[in-house]
Amino acid sequence: MNKLVIVFALFLFACKNRERVFVSVKDSTKPIAISHGYLLFNSVKHPFSEPDRLDSFVIAVTGDSLLHAAVRFEIFDPAGKSIYLDTFPAMHLAGSYDEESLNSPVKKENFIRKRVRDFFSADKFLEPAVSAADSTDDDYTQDKALWSDLKSNPRSIGFFYLLGEEDGRKIAYSRLKKKVLMYFNCC
Repeated sequence: MNKLVIVFALFLFACKNRERVFVSVKDSTKPIAISHGYLLFNSVKHPFSEPDRLDSFVIAVTGDSLLHAAVRFEIFDPAGKSIYLDTFPAMHLAGSYDEESLNSPVKKENFIRKRVRDFFSADKFLEPAVSAADSTDDDYTQDKALWSDLKSNPRSIGFFYLLGEEDGRKIAYSRLKKKVLMYFNCC
């Protein structure tokens, strides 16, 4: 537990002192020793919970090897308080993509590295979170009240991330509930 606190203190330090940080171990085909508590790390600052202030987005991969690692995706508000946390196996970043193109452990590891590196690309941030032209879909809209609130706020900011090939998630900060919620989940 203490090691986890120290690792995330380092994350916060990195997030507060740089606009964009990416640390990875050189593309190695061998399992990577955990020298700093993580195998891969990426972070970016971007407006989210408040349109005029920067939140810190962090993704960290920990474990004995990339194929057996865990991912922690966390968002911190401008004051440094955690407002969103999602954890999942690193293999969810490789998902069920074309099996032939990921037919070896090395290719899967490289694909996971790429997904972590691109996790916070500019096209993942949605401004506004829900445009005036968007409509709800009963099968995929997670919270209709949140959807309506986001649609009424042209300054709302959403974030999209993909797990596997078919688990696309859109999240945003709810002004009403004062927390980050998933408002869309689809293939």
